[in-house]
Amino acid sequence: MTRLLFLSLCTLLFSFSALGQGKWSITGTVTTQKTLPKIIELAAFSFPGESFEAVASIKVKENGKFKWKGKFNNPNLYQLKIGTHEVLLAVDQAEDIQIVFSAKEEAWAAKVEGSSGTKTMQAFPPALRQLEADFFGKIKGEMELAMKNKDEAKVAEIQQQVGKLFPQFVAALKAKVAAVGASMAIYNVLDYIDPNKGMDIVETAIANLQANHPSLPITRALVERLAKLKGIPIGAPAPALTGRSRAGENIDLSRFAGQYVYIDFWASWCLACRAENPSLVKLYKKFKAQKFEMIGVGIKDKIDAWNKAIEKDQLPWPQLNDEDNSIATAYFIMSLPQNVLLDPEGKIIARNLKTEELANKLEGIFHNGK
Repeated sequence: MTRLLFLSLCTLLFSFSALGQGKWSITGTVTTQKTLPKIIELAAFSFPGESFEAVASIKVKENGKFKWKGKFNNPNLYQLKIGTHEVLLAVDQAEDIQIVFSAKEEAWAAKVEGSSGTKTMQAFPPALRQLEADFFGKIKGEMELAMKNKDEAKVAEIQQQVGKLFPQFVAALKAKVAAVGASMAIYNVLDYIDPNKGMDIVETAIANLQANHPSLPITRALVERLAKLKGIPIGAPAPALTGRSRAGENIDLSRFAGQYVYIDFWASWCLACRAENPSLVKLYKKFKAQKFEMIGVGIKDKIDAWNKAIEKDQLPWPQLNDEDNSIATAYFIMSLPQNVLLDPEGKIIARNLKTEELANKLEGIFHNGK
């Protein structure tokens, strides 16, 4: 296996050594039942800003055909925009990319061939879903049933099973990310990795990219992102958190100065989050009078489902729905459940505590004076 890995790495390094030579091209067809677009915009990823800057406007002929060719300089991410639809291309080398755009009513679809990096990038999300199903698919069904039956003992048992399986899942996930290598696809792939639970995966991937492409826009963007992730460690001030609560209150962290604050990032669709709610309610009632407050933040949740979950789970603490994803971005929330505990000065003193860990922490703070 070591020899095979070595040969694979040699092949990868050889393929990248040939980069910077030749041209790359995009050819394709637009098939639609409505008026053909006149142009397709091509833009390249840029840094700083992590935005896409226009490279070319590709004309679409009356028969729906289009073609563009350019000099290949370095690997990068590119964006093709047709109408309001955007297609991301991970271009690792000089290659001939073929695309078929098809449209029915307002929805566009794109089939991409001839781009190994793009293929890797597009294959990762379904592979990740399959990995999650392999490890947790059966357990998810059991959890749904246990919650429906309000079987707290079964819920606790399932949570223990998840805890045992999670390290194996992370190891398998790390292998999948490592297989992406230094392809430009890694930029998109890392969007699926929660750094709070897989920081080692993120750091390893970015280090690999730095070793192969130290000065590319993608590399610089990911290095900056990693620095930001490490910019709010334990002991650092919590990022701003403001908004209007479900009850119509203006919520701002400064309002809770002098109190310990537990921020719970959750969603109605997150079974693991919902499973913790009964225990959190008990803790809230127990410590509410002792300079302790909780704030719930709904992440990527539909308002109706979120409201129903709050009522069903009888959550008494202030709740915000992060509709514009600004809070999740500030706290780097990429998966659920997540939480942080703040001290009276607004500094982060713990992150991602399980309910029993939070209980022990609060007991130590309020009853033992620690």
